Amino acid sequence: MLSTKLEARNSKAAFSLIEILVALGGLVVLSVLAISFFFLTLTQRDEAVAESSAVEQTEAAFALVGRAVRAAQTITVSEAGTRLELTGASECWLFDWDEINGELKYGRTQGSSCSLPAGADERVTSQTAEIENVSFSLLAPDDSSRSIEMTLGVAVFRPLASSQQTFSQVFVNVVDERGEEDD
Repeated sequence: MLSTKLEARNSKAAFSLIEILVALGGLVVLSVLAISFFFLTLTQRDEAVAESSAVEQTEAAFALVGRAVRAAQTITVSEAGTRLELTGASECWLFDWDEINGELKYGRTQGSSCSLPAGADERVTSQTAEIENVSFSLLAPDDSSRSIEMTLGVAVFRPLASSQQTFSQVFVNVVDERGEEDD
């Protein structure tokens, strides 16, 4: 009789195996949901960072190339469209796409009657951006408008996301061959 009372009291005071399994199952489901939400948040953050980085890198490249184009007296685009040579009164620029390393590089020399740099050694964008393609093209074959279109394919890779975008911009040269600004 004493053992029956003990068994009855123990069964009421303790949880059954099914109750424990249901509680553990609920904890597992909540843990999986929390971890999924955490990784979803990190992935969205990485996507946003990758996209904004691609835009920032492109803006920096366009600003540098645009400044050089606007001041150039002579503009030469390679046949493949991946190399741009700009000669001005006191600055000469060379922009060249390194397809193997995914980099747009530049070289610059300064001084009166400068000559083109021997090579392009400086990166236009940071290490976080890979330049997938570059295209320079004169908008008028006879160069009468001295306008250049630059198309830039940029990829930014993050641990949980990446962004691949293509941007294009037109630059108008405002200096004529004599080194004087057009009106």
